[in-house]
Amino acid sequence: MKIKGILQRGLVCLGACLLFAGMAVYADETGSEPESRTTMEASGVTNTMVVDETSGKNETLAKPSDGVLCSLYDVEVENWKRRIYKIKCKVDSEDSKNGDIRIYSGKNFHITDSKGNILSEGTYIDADGNVTETFKGGEVCRDINGWFILWEDTDLREWSRHNIYVQADSDFVGGNNQTIGLDGMSGVYLDSDSGMADISFETHSFKVNVAAEVDASDVIFPVMEGIDLNHPDFLNKAVVKLECVYGNLRDLPLKVQWYRVVNGMEEPIGDMITRAPYHLPESEVRTLTEAKEYKLKIYYNGEASTEEARQASNGHEVPVSEDAPMDEASFKTEMVSGCIDAAVCLEQLPYNNSVAHTFRFKLYRFDEPNQMINDDTPFTEYSLTFDANGDRAEKHLKIDGLAAGWYTLVPENPEEDFAEMTDKRKDNSMPNARTGSSAGVDFHIGEIVDNQYSWEIIRYQGQNPENPLGVNPFKIIYNYQESLYSVSYAMNLPGGSGLVGNPPYDLNRYRPGTMVSVQGGNGMTADGWQFVGWALDAGDGVYKAGEKIYSDVSIHGIPVETQVAMTDGGLTLYGRWIRVYSVTYDGNTNSGGSLPADIGGTVKEGSNLYYSGDEVTVEAQGNLEKVDSDGTRYVFDGWSVNQDGSGTRLKTGDKVKVSDADITFYAQWRAVGTDKYAVNYIASVPKDTILTGVLPQDTEKYEEGAIVKVKDQGSMAIEHYRFAGWALTSSEDALYQNGEELFGTKDIKTATKTDTPMKEQGISFYSRWIPLYQVTYRANANKVENLPEDTNEYETGDMVTILGENKVKREGYEFIGWNTKMDGSGQSYDAGLKFNMPEENIELYAQWKKLPEPESAPEETETSSRPGMGSAWPMVILAVVGVICIIAYVAYQWLSHRKH
Repeated sequence: MKIKGILQRGLVCLGACLLFAGMAVYADETGSEPESRTTMEASGVTNTMVVDETSGKNETLAKPSDGVLCSLYDVEVENWKRRIYKIKCKVDSEDSKNGDIRIYSGKNFHITDSKGNILSEGTYIDADGNVTETFKGGEVCRDINGWFILWEDTDLREWSRHNIYVQADSDFVGGNNQTIGLDGMSGVYLDSDSGMADISFETHSFKVNVAAEVDASDVIFPVMEGIDLNHPDFLNKAVVKLECVYGNLRDLPLKVQWYRVVNGMEEPIGDMITRAPYHLPESEVRTLTEAKEYKLKIYYNGEASTEEARQASNGHEVPVSEDAPMDEASFKTEMVSGCIDAAVCLEQLPYNNSVAHTFRFKLYRFDEPNQMINDDTPFTEYSLTFDANGDRAEKHLKIDGLAAGWYTLVPENPEEDFAEMTDKRKDNSMPNARTGSSAGVDFHIGEIVDNQYSWEIIRYQGQNPENPLGVNPFKIIYNYQESLYSVSYAMNLPGGSGLVGNPPYDLNRYRPGTMVSVQGGNGMTADGWQFVGWALDAGDGVYKAGEKIYSDVSIHGIPVETQVAMTDGGLTLYGRWIRVYSVTYDGNTNSGGSLPADIGGTVKEGSNLYYSGDEVTVEAQGNLEKVDSDGTRYVFDGWSVNQDGSGTRLKTGDKVKVSDADITFYAQWRAVGTDKYAVNYIASVPKDTILTGVLPQDTEKYEEGAIVKVKDQGSMAIEHYRFAGWALTSSEDALYQNGEELFGTKDIKTATKTDTPMKEQGISFYSRWIPLYQVTYRANANKVENLPEDTNEYETGDMVTILGENKVKREGYEFIGWNTKMDGSGQSYDAGLKFNMPEENIELYAQWKKLPEPESAPEETETSSRPGMGSAWPMVILAVVGVICIIAYVAYQWLSHRKH
């Protein structure tokens, strides 16, 4: 018997190995999984019922000849909301035999762990129903009888009590009296060669309830006067939403009854409905033009729960009663109406306080779409009025209480002082808002539409679909522009000069083409500039000879026009200015007295401002005096426009013509009765630069022939300039550096770099400067790495090395050098090369060359990536041989049992 058993098991194992080897290799060769798996089924034997004295509960027990007791001794609800049950099982035996134990979940149930997680095939659980990796306990399996737990080769003395958790399938609606826990081949298999359980568990011992709970939602159903109640879509709206708490509502046996509620009393209407949809009876739907209330009651249409199933489910059941419904819901109708919100927006309020402006609208109603307006079309007229004293330039025309129908809102032409900007008109028509239109606005109220609820409602265009029951008017925005325009004055200062005063302001409004009287400058002034009038374009603010100028007065003899025509949209006039120059006096180291002041300015009476080309009369010195700290006295020796006294020496009453620059008259001094002379240091700075710091000072007095040692630059500095040295005149190029010495002499003929004439007013040194220039590198793109920066400053002719060699990077591009133009049309430079610095700043722009896109690798075709069927044929043959072996074993077992 043992040899035969071994041969049989060997034959089955050989067949199974060949089958699975062939299928696995085939799946590996073809890249797919086997489509099916072979299952086996065996029959069970009948057990007897006994009582477990320790638990006091009915158990399914069986006692074979070897003295083994097996039982499914309890079922209890683990989680009713999720429909999870716990099955408690045990095997009591003194025999040490190993056997296979199987416990099935039931036809409509699957296996979970103790936490309610659904388990898949091949998962192992312990005695408490928890998943384990180390303990190879019970295995989750599945065959034609359903899901089960298999404990293989179990020592019956140690198996003891086990917990199994089962849950109703999610697509199983359930109901009362469902079988749970045992089916088919469930039991103990003491003999490994046997196809039947030696101890089978009862298959009808436990009945439980998997109750389907139903919830019905209360409904507020809006209706509108004028809606077509015969519309087939509308007839389908009067329905209550039902939801099943667990499972699928589709197959649940239900029946419902509608009731009319009047003064709190319920009156059944229509017959009881036994299948979905559960619509309100049609006779009632056709009267939903006023507020009403109905009630829907839901009853279970299945079998009643047995006492056994009720106890096993801890009292849970689906109530079956004509008097106590499972659930009920209220259905109420609510009257709604359409409304319009037309906003009238003015760009500005009317400027005239004595005039009120009225905007009128006509609302036409139609019974059918696409009707034309004629003299017989009914309409209602509405209006809005604005005045200059209103607090806002927007008002709303609100029209409510509208019944279902088609409407057109037509704005009448406004008064001539305003015009509608039709390009800005817009509404919130559903599903897409509309913009612009010179005709009336068409819309429809009383539309039957879908929404996020299970029922559908009545609404009108423009309503917010996220809040269909709220007040959501159809909105239209009209924009009007006043056809009277204002004139504005822009100061338009040249070069950002500081303004003194304010431009004029005109409160009047003008129609296009009306002549506007132009105002003057309202007393505006600016440093270095004089206002002369207004122009029609901005320009740069500087008056150009021959330019057309508007003003109420002529300035500096410039022709002006006093009126200008108003244009559509308004008129802006831009200021025009001319340069003016100041005349001042400088005491040039005087020690006392008051400087004269120029008050003969031609720009304004009593000022020191002149136009270019005007003549200035030189003033007298007044009480100016000069005495040095050592007692040296000086006499006034006239005026000069140069601080060092070079050029023409001016006296009182002389005339000087103003050119394009401010004029400063410097007092000149001559020492009286002394042979000692002063040395002065004077700042001579380039045009448009700012000197910082302090000039050096020499407080000594020198006799003729004395050695004069030149001082350094002190703390004075000019940005982007290098101090070059000192010169004896403001234009001389011969420079003296710090520490150099020279001799003072009165003989001008013998003056050299070390001999200079010691003038009566002493020696004056003028600062000289050399400009410095910079090189700036521009990325000429976004996301550039390692852009170089040159912080040096260069003199003209200095050697400059181009930066950026092998460092400048940009993703997807190649750096190909620098250029003085962004587009590469200027002078090109390569990184690392050198050039001589010109007399200007240099900006270098990076130049880029786009790199080609990397080629994508060709995708393998399905034919090239999968082997041919030729290589899989040997494995298919092996699988066929394996199936034949298994069939032979099964046939043998069946014939053997028939003989017994």
